[in-house]
Amino acid sequence: MMDSGNEGEAVQNAISRDLAVLRGTANYREWIHRICVPFIGKRILEVGAGIGNYTEKLLGADCVLATDVYPPYVRELARRFGSAANVKVSQLDVSCIEPQAAARIMAERLDTVLMFNVLEHIADQPPCVRSLLSLIEPGGQVVVVGPAIPFLFNSLDRAYGHYRRHTVQEFRDLEREMQFRVVHARYFNIVGVAGWCLNGALLRRAQLSVFQTRTFDLLVPLLRRVESVFPVGFGLSVVVVLRKVSGALPPEVT
Repeated sequence: MMDSGNEGEAVQNAISRDLAVLRGTANYREWIHRICVPFIGKRILEVGAGIGNYTEKLLGADCVLATDVYPPYVRELARRFGSAANVKVSQLDVSCIEPQAAARIMAERLDTVLMFNVLEHIADQPPCVRSLLSLIEPGGQVVVVGPAIPFLFNSLDRAYGHYRRHTVQEFRDLEREMQFRVVHARYFNIVGVAGWCLNGALLRRAQLSVFQTRTFDLLVPLLRRVESVFPVGFGLSVVVVLRKVSGALPPEVT
Protein backbone atom coordinates (compact mmCIF):
# COMPACT_ATOMS: atom_id res chain seq x y z
CA MET A 1 0.00 0.00 0.00
CA MET A 2 1.28 3.50 -0.82
CA ASP A 3 1.88 5.87 2.07
CA SER A 4 0.09 9.21 1.99
CA GLY A 5 3.13 11.03 0.59
CA ASN A 6 3.59 8.59 -2.29
CA GLU A 7 -0.15 8.55 -2.94
CA GLY A 8 -0.24 12.35 -3.11
CA GLU A 9 2.69 12.37 -5.51
CA ALA A 10 1.01 9.75 -7.72
CA VAL A 11 -2.18 11.83 -7.84
CA GLN A 12 -0.24 14.97 -8.76
CA ASN A 13 1.65 13.14 -11.48
CA ALA A 14 -1.63 11.84 -12.94
CA ILE A 15 -3.12 15.34 -12.93
CA SER A 16 0.00 16.83 -14.52
CA ARG A 17 0.00 14.27 -17.32
CA ASP A 18 -3.61 14.96 -18.16
CA LEU A 19 -3.27 18.74 -17.97
CA ALA A 20 -0.56 18.41 -20.60
CA VAL A 21 -2.89 16.28 -22.74
CA LEU A 22 -5.80 18.69 -22.29
CA ARG A 23 -3.64 21.62 -23.41
CA GLY A 24 -4.05 20.16 -26.90
CA THR A 25 -7.87 19.98 -26.74
CA ALA A 26 -8.71 23.43 -28.07
CA ASN A 27 -12.23 22.43 -29.15
CA TYR A 28 -13.15 21.00 -25.75
CA ARG A 29 -11.82 24.05 -23.91
CA GLU A 30 -13.77 26.29 -26.26
CA TRP A 31 -16.92 24.27 -25.52
CA ILE A 32 -16.50 24.87 -21.79
CA HIS A 33 -15.81 28.54 -22.44
CA ARG A 34 -18.98 29.00 -24.47
CA ILE A 35 -21.05 27.43 -21.71
CA CYS A 36 -19.48 29.51 -18.95
CA VAL A 37 -18.75 32.88 -20.56
CA PRO A 38 -22.27 34.35 -20.01
CA PHE A 39 -21.61 34.05 -16.26
CA ILE A 40 -18.01 35.32 -16.16
CA GLY A 41 -17.51 38.93 -15.15
CA LYS A 42 -14.54 41.25 -15.45
CA ARG A 43 -12.78 40.70 -12.11
CA ILE A 44 -11.99 37.04 -11.74
CA LEU A 45 -10.42 34.65 -9.25
CA GLU A 46 -9.42 31.42 -10.97
CA VAL A 47 -8.96 28.67 -8.40
CA GLY A 48 -6.85 25.70 -9.39
CA ALA A 49 -5.64 27.31 -12.62
CA GLY A 50 -3.11 24.52 -13.16
CA ILE A 51 -0.83 25.25 -16.12
CA GLY A 52 -3.17 27.91 -17.49
CA ASN A 53 -5.21 25.89 -19.98
CA TYR A 54 -8.23 28.10 -19.32
CA THR A 55 -6.45 31.22 -18.01
CA GLU A 56 -5.50 32.18 -21.55
CA LYS A 57 -9.20 32.69 -22.33
CA LEU A 58 -9.55 35.26 -19.53
CA LEU A 59 -6.95 37.77 -20.68
CA GLY A 60 -9.59 40.26 -21.82
CA ALA A 61 -10.84 40.72 -18.23
CA ASP A 62 -10.00 43.77 -16.13
CA CYS A 63 -8.40 41.65 -13.41
CA VAL A 64 -7.47 37.95 -13.21
CA LEU A 65 -6.10 36.34 -10.06
CA ALA A 66 -4.72 33.02 -11.30
CA THR A 67 -4.02 30.70 -8.37
CA ASP A 68 -3.08 27.13 -7.62
CA VAL A 69 -1.99 25.19 -4.54
CA TYR A 70 0.82 23.31 -6.34
CA PRO A 71 4.06 25.38 -6.54
CA PRO A 72 5.23 24.08 -9.96
CA TYR A 73 1.92 25.19 -11.46
CA VAL A 74 2.22 28.61 -9.83
CA ARG A 75 5.65 28.98 -11.43
CA GLU A 76 4.27 27.94 -14.82
CA LEU A 77 1.40 30.43 -14.50
CA ALA A 78 3.89 33.17 -13.66
CA ARG A 79 6.03 32.21 -16.65
CA ARG A 80 3.08 32.28 -19.04
CA PHE A 81 1.10 35.25 -17.72
CA GLY A 82 3.33 37.18 -15.33
CA SER A 83 4.00 39.92 -17.87
CA ALA A 84 0.29 40.67 -18.40
CA ALA A 85 -0.71 43.85 -16.59
CA ASN A 86 -4.15 42.53 -15.66
CA VAL A 87 -2.99 39.12 -14.34
CA LYS A 88 -1.73 38.37 -10.83
CA VAL A 89 -0.41 34.91 -9.96
CA SER A 90 -0.23 33.46 -6.47
CA GLN A 91 -0.34 30.24 -4.49
CA LEU A 92 -3.66 29.57 -2.79
CA ASP A 93 -5.00 26.60 -0.85
CA VAL A 94 -8.73 27.04 -1.29
CA SER A 95 -9.48 24.35 1.30
CA CYS A 96 -7.98 26.59 4.00
CA ILE A 97 -7.74 30.25 3.00
CA GLU A 98 -5.60 32.27 5.40
CA PRO A 99 -7.10 35.59 6.63
CA GLN A 100 -4.34 37.66 5.03
CA ALA A 101 -4.85 35.96 1.67
CA ALA A 102 -8.62 36.46 1.95
CA ALA A 103 -8.12 40.18 2.68
CA ARG A 104 -5.88 40.61 -0.37
CA ILE A 105 -8.39 38.87 -2.60
CA MET A 106 -11.37 40.82 -1.25
CA ALA A 107 -9.51 44.09 -1.89
CA GLU A 108 -9.76 43.31 -5.61
CA ARG A 109 -13.58 43.53 -5.44
CA LEU A 110 -14.09 40.42 -7.50
CA ASP A 111 -17.30 39.48 -9.30
CA THR A 112 -16.44 35.91 -10.38
CA VAL A 113 -14.77 32.80 -9.01
CA LEU A 114 -13.95 30.03 -11.48
CA MET A 115 -13.39 26.46 -10.32
CA PHE A 116 -12.73 24.10 -13.21
CA ASN A 117 -12.24 20.52 -12.01
CA VAL A 118 -11.25 21.64 -8.51
CA LEU A 119 -14.10 21.20 -6.02
CA GLU A 120 -14.12 17.41 -6.34
CA HIS A 121 -10.58 17.39 -4.91
CA ILE A 122 -11.73 18.96 -1.63
CA ALA A 123 -12.93 16.63 1.10
CA ASP A 124 -15.20 19.09 2.94
CA GLN A 125 -17.10 20.93 0.24
CA PRO A 126 -19.54 23.26 2.11
CA PRO A 127 -16.89 25.27 4.03
CA CYS A 128 -14.95 25.73 0.80
CA VAL A 129 -18.01 27.07 -1.02
CA ARG A 130 -18.78 29.35 1.93
CA SER A 131 -15.22 30.75 1.87
CA LEU A 132 -15.37 31.43 -1.85
CA LEU A 133 -18.69 33.25 -1.53
CA SER A 134 -17.17 35.46 1.16
CA LEU A 135 -14.46 36.61 -1.27
CA ILE A 136 -16.73 38.13 -3.91
CA GLU A 137 -19.11 41.05 -4.07
CA PRO A 138 -22.88 40.56 -3.60
CA GLY A 139 -24.32 39.55 -6.95
CA GLY A 140 -21.06 37.90 -7.90
CA GLN A 141 -20.93 34.33 -9.09
CA VAL A 142 -19.00 31.12 -8.44
CA VAL A 143 -18.78 29.03 -11.61
CA VAL A 144 -18.13 25.35 -10.94
CA VAL A 145 -17.24 22.84 -13.65
CA GLY A 146 -16.60 19.28 -12.55
CA PRO A 147 -17.14 15.57 -13.05
CA ALA A 148 -20.78 14.52 -12.80
CA ILE A 149 -22.91 11.57 -11.73
CA PRO A 150 -21.66 9.62 -8.69
CA PHE A 151 -22.16 6.13 -10.14
CA LEU A 152 -19.59 6.94 -12.85
CA PHE A 153 -16.87 7.11 -10.16
CA ASN A 154 -14.09 4.69 -11.14
CA SER A 155 -10.33 4.13 -11.27
CA LEU A 156 -9.72 7.38 -13.14
CA ASP A 157 -11.42 9.38 -10.38
CA ARG A 158 -9.29 7.61 -7.78
CA ALA A 159 -6.13 8.26 -9.79
CA TYR A 160 -6.94 11.99 -9.89
CA GLY A 161 -7.69 12.18 -6.17
CA HIS A 162 -11.41 12.87 -6.53
CA TYR A 163 -13.58 12.65 -3.43
CA ARG A 164 -16.81 12.75 -5.43
CA ARG A 165 -18.57 13.31 -8.70
CA HIS A 166 -21.12 16.11 -8.57
CA THR A 167 -24.86 16.38 -9.05
CA VAL A 168 -26.95 19.50 -9.52
CA GLN A 169 -29.00 18.49 -6.49
CA GLU A 170 -26.05 18.68 -4.08
CA PHE A 171 -25.69 22.39 -4.88
CA ARG A 172 -29.43 22.99 -4.57
CA ASP A 173 -29.28 21.36 -1.13
CA LEU A 174 -26.54 23.82 -0.11
CA GLU A 175 -28.76 26.76 -1.12
CA ARG A 176 -30.78 26.23 2.06
CA GLU A 177 -27.82 26.89 4.36
CA MET A 178 -25.79 29.46 2.41
CA GLN A 179 -26.39 32.83 0.80
CA PHE A 180 -26.35 31.79 -2.82
CA ARG A 181 -28.74 30.76 -5.49
CA VAL A 182 -28.19 28.22 -8.26
CA VAL A 183 -28.90 30.39 -11.31
CA HIS A 184 -27.69 27.99 -13.97
CA ALA A 185 -27.01 24.26 -14.02
CA ARG A 186 -26.52 21.82 -16.85
CA TYR A 187 -24.92 18.50 -17.58
CA PHE A 188 -22.91 18.14 -20.77
CA ASN A 189 -20.76 15.72 -22.75
CA ILE A 190 -22.99 12.66 -22.77
CA VAL A 191 -20.74 10.98 -25.37
CA GLY A 192 -17.79 11.18 -22.99
CA VAL A 193 -19.57 8.85 -20.57
CA ALA A 194 -18.84 5.86 -22.82
CA GLY A 195 -15.11 6.56 -22.95
CA TRP A 196 -14.92 7.22 -19.22
CA CYS A 197 -16.63 3.92 -18.41
CA LEU A 198 -14.53 1.98 -20.92
CA ASN A 199 -11.22 3.31 -19.59
CA GLY A 200 -12.02 3.59 -15.90
CA ALA A 201 -14.64 0.96 -15.11
CA LEU A 202 -13.75 -1.78 -17.60
CA LEU A 203 -10.04 -1.31 -18.33
CA ARG A 204 -9.32 0.25 -14.91
CA ARG A 205 -6.85 2.71 -16.34
CA ALA A 206 -5.28 5.47 -14.27
CA GLN A 207 -4.88 8.07 -17.02
CA LEU A 208 -6.55 9.29 -20.18
CA SER A 209 -5.57 7.90 -23.55
CA VAL A 210 -3.88 10.62 -25.61
CA PHE A 211 -5.23 9.16 -28.85
CA GLN A 212 -8.79 8.88 -27.53
CA THR A 213 -8.68 12.38 -26.07
CA ARG A 214 -7.43 13.97 -29.29
CA THR A 215 -9.99 12.02 -31.34
CA PHE A 216 -12.77 13.15 -29.00
CA ASP A 217 -11.60 16.76 -29.41
CA LEU A 218 -12.05 16.50 -33.17
CA LEU A 219 -15.69 15.49 -32.58
CA VAL A 220 -16.45 18.26 -30.08
CA PRO A 221 -17.76 20.86 -32.60
CA LEU A 222 -20.42 18.38 -33.71
CA LEU A 223 -21.25 17.30 -30.15
CA ARG A 224 -21.52 20.92 -29.05
CA ARG A 225 -24.04 21.70 -31.77
CA VAL A 226 -26.10 18.58 -31.02
CA GLU A 227 -26.26 19.31 -27.26
CA SER A 228 -27.13 22.96 -27.89
CA VAL A 229 -30.21 21.81 -29.83
CA PHE A 230 -31.03 18.82 -27.63
CA PRO A 231 -29.96 19.63 -24.04
CA VAL A 232 -29.04 16.51 -22.08
CA GLY A 233 -30.15 15.65 -18.55
CA PHE A 234 -27.09 13.52 -18.01
CA GLY A 235 -23.42 13.81 -18.90
CA LEU A 236 -19.81 13.25 -17.94
CA SER A 237 -19.51 16.82 -16.61
CA VAL A 238 -21.65 19.47 -14.98
CA VAL A 239 -21.60 23.27 -14.91
CA VAL A 240 -23.23 24.99 -11.93
CA VAL A 241 -23.35 28.75 -11.37
CA LEU A 242 -23.86 29.98 -7.81
CA ARG A 243 -24.87 33.63 -7.41
CA LYS A 244 -24.08 35.33 -4.11
CA VAL A 245 -27.16 37.03 -2.74
CA SER A 246 -27.82 39.58 -0.06
CA GLY A 247 -31.38 40.18 1.00
CA ALA A 248 -33.94 39.34 -1.67
CA LEU A 249 -33.08 36.59 -4.14
CA PRO A 250 -32.48 37.79 -7.72
CA PRO A 251 -34.53 36.45 -10.60
CA GLU A 252 -33.39 33.08 -11.88
CA VAL A 253 -31.29 32.90 -15.05
CA THR A 254 -32.46 30.38 -17.64
